[in-house]
Amino acid sequence: MWIASVEGFFSIVKVRDKADRYFVRARERRDLLNLRRLLREDGMQDASTKIHHTPDSDYPFRLVVSSGVVRIILDSLADGIDYPNFKSAVGLRKDQENKPRLYHRVWDAMAELGCGLWRGNARRLAEKDVLARPLWPYGDARDDR
Repeated sequence: MWIASVEGFFSIVKVRDKADRYFVRARERRDLLNLRRLLREDGMQDASTKIHHTPDSDYPFRLVVSSGVVRIILDSLADGIDYPNFKSAVGLRKDQENKPRLYHRVWDAMAELGCGLWRGNARRLAEKDVLARPLWPYGDARDDR
């Protein structure tokens, strides 16, 4: 499962051959630091939130957690939704300033699954190679603080 949040970008997968163990993976350590902070705010302070560094992996940082902790993570991230526009909210976070342009690219790619206007626009944008250009049409989101 991929999770794009104002706290960071995460991938949660089951650990092979381990009962009730999941990897919560990130490409940037600071994203897992944000997640650990949320867990501590929810009263969790056990060793399962140790960040493991796996530099040769596609996700070089990971936590190993139980399904119960996965549920707490999902609840904590959902409780933090206090914005009307996700990509703009991410752009306001100094520790996430590298992500809005990438999230716009994901949004554009996934628009191909839609119907009508968005599907046609996504196809036309791809044909014009728009996805290779910056997709944040309103300037730097941090200017709107």
